[in-house]
Amino acid sequence: MIKPDEHVADFADSYVHELLSNADRKLFENHCADCDSCRGELDVAQERLRAMKEIPVSVPEEDLIKKSLLRVQESHRKKSSTGRVFWISVAAAAMVISMLQIYFGQLKPSPFELSIFGQSEFLADTDASLRVVFRNRKAGTPIANAQVEIQLIDADVPRSIRLASFKTDKHGTAQPAMHVPNWPDGHYRLEVAARSGRDQHVIVRSVELKRSWKLMLSSDKPVYQPGQTIRLRSLALRRPDLKPVPGKEAVFSIADPDGNVIFEQNGVTSRFGISSADCPLATEIKQGLYTIKCQIGDTNSQLSVEVKKYVLPEFKIEAQLDKSYYRPGQKIRGTVAANYFFGKPVSGGDVKITINARGGNSQTLQTIDFVLDQDGIGSFEFPI
Repeated sequence: MIKPDEHVADFADSYVHELLSNADRKLFENHCADCDSCRGELDVAQERLRAMKEIPVSVPEEDLIKKSLLRVQESHRKKSSTGRVFWISVAAAAMVISMLQIYFGQLKPSPFELSIFGQSEFLADTDASLRVVFRNRKAGTPIANAQVEIQLIDADVPRSIRLASFKTDKHGTAQPAMHVPNWPDGHYRLEVAARSGRDQHVIVRSVELKRSWKLMLSSDKPVYQPGQTIRLRSLALRRPDLKPVPGKEAVFSIADPDGNVIFEQNGVTSRFGISSADCPLATEIKQGLYTIKCQIGDTNSQLSVEVKKYVLPEFKIEAQLDKSYYRPGQKIRGTVAANYFFGKPVSGGDVKITINARGGNSQTLQTIDFVLDQDGIGSFEFPI
């Protein structure tokens, strides 16, 4: 069994011959994704496998087989049962060695060189692209009009899907567009097969499918008093097309100024990618800055709100303009009304209005001072 913290180069041949268990295959692929040395050994093992498949099956010479069988028969007459087993093993070993000598004697390196360039991580259910280069290794020339197919393979299910099928251009290259399937996050095998005439060259790489979201978190107020309720809402959008992320678990949490988590709630995003949570605060609670977090998958967002006791103003002010927008040269006209919370107007109240230009400098354009009438109402105007 492969250990998670060891190099896996010695298991490369077992991997390409599909002799590993599913768990060991997973460990092998995860390790090769981060280890250039072991990934190089995997490429060499795949080359050996392809070379093996390209060599026709050879049969040992007839004379060798006859001699081996005569040796077995002689040992059968002269030796005990233990001796017979020994000579049978020797004969079988001789035959195997002979076949291996013939096999490895006929092995030749592939004349082709197939290369793929691109990322090893893909976003699920999005469009992607790779660059493929197919060349003749010996001549150093591109192979044009070669048929190339790209497949994504899930060895655990098992299942596969063809991502692209195309032909190389006159430079022996192509950059096909393909749609990555909406498979679960994890590691998969990307197989690229190029065929020129009767010859085929295959290269396999480990790739990872993952999801990426843009998560926005908001609260209904920036400041809360003890005993009030913090109301939270999050919006999850998928990158890069910013479509809503429905049906995903959203985890809300709130930590006090000391870092202690006082609230945690799980929710599920709606079909619009929205989820929400409410946190009622205790009447006796530590005051200060509280950190709010929301996490969906491996994406999280956070904000800070303040919890403190405060006194509301004794009256409220409302300002209204006569238009929603103005042209240059026009006058801005408006009214201000102030009323106590018990309903009585703030008559005779002093009002100061400051008009600032928007931008980084925040330049003050004009200041207006006036007094409210007996009904708590005052009007103003100034030119643009």
